[in-house]
Amino acid sequence: MQLKKPLLTLLVLLFLCSITNAETVMRVYCNRGEPCRTYPVADIVKLTFELDTCLTVEDLEKLENITKCFKLRCNYPNPFNPSTTIDYEVSQPGMLEIRIYDVLGRELATLLSERKEPGNYQAVWDGRTSASQKVAAGVYFYRLSLDGVSDTKKMLLVK
Repeated sequence: MQLKKPLLTLLVLLFLCSITNAETVMRVYCNRGEPCRTYPVADIVKLTFELDTCLTVEDLEKLENITKCFKLRCNYPNPFNPSTTIDYEVSQPGMLEIRIYDVLGRELATLLSERKEPGNYQAVWDGRTSASQKVAAGVYFYRLSLDGVSDTKKMLLVK
C-alpha cells in the first residue's frame, strides 16, 4: 500500500528538522541531494512541498518511531537559579544522554549517559560544568539523545 504526500507533510517536517548552532532549522535539499538552503523553524509560517516519490506504510512507521521514542519536556523552573529540573519520558529502551551546551555550541556538562528502560525520569542541572565550575548567567541548551535521535530545548540561568 502506498500513501501520497498529504499524509507525509508533518512527519517529513519533523524528520528534516535538526539542531545547528543551538537553533532548530529545516534543511531543503536540491535534486542531487545537496543542501540548498537552511531556514530557522521559528520563521516558517507555512510549508508546502511535493514529494517526487511515494513512501510505503513501513517507511511511515519508521518515521513515526523516530518521533515517538521519547518526550523531552520543558525544564522548570525556567528561568532558574541555582538549579533546574528536566523531565523526560522514554517509550523504548536505549542508550540515553543528556548534555548541556552554551550558546556557542560548546558542551559544558553531561548530566546522564546510561541505558534507560521505558518510564518517566528527571535530571537536575545545578548550573555547573562537568569540572564543577559555575557558569555565568545566560542562555543554555539541554539535549536529550536516545540511540541517535535527539531533541534540544532552551533554558535561562539568572543570577
